[in-house]
Amino acid sequence: AHQGGMNPPRIIIHGNQTKDVPEAYRRYLENIYRKVLNITGSPVKIEFKSGENPFAGRKNKLTERQMQRKRRLMKFVKQKK
Repeated sequence: AHQGGMNPPRIIIHGNQTKDVPEAYRRYLENIYRKVLNITGSPVKIEFKSGENPFAGRKNKLTERQMQRKRRLMKFVKQKK
């Protein structure tokens, strides 16, 4: 979290799944920051920001050792049938 503005005080919180944060928790954070920062008579705004996953849609490339292990495991599974 970091400060995003001065008037009114704005606190920006970065994270994943910020759309799912309940409104009650947002109010709780506002009240806690207001109490800790000793702010009276001014609203504290909380903003949640989330970024996109840079690896979404990308296929995982296996190393040579991982490929060998996968082949060995598949051979073992086929023999059991």
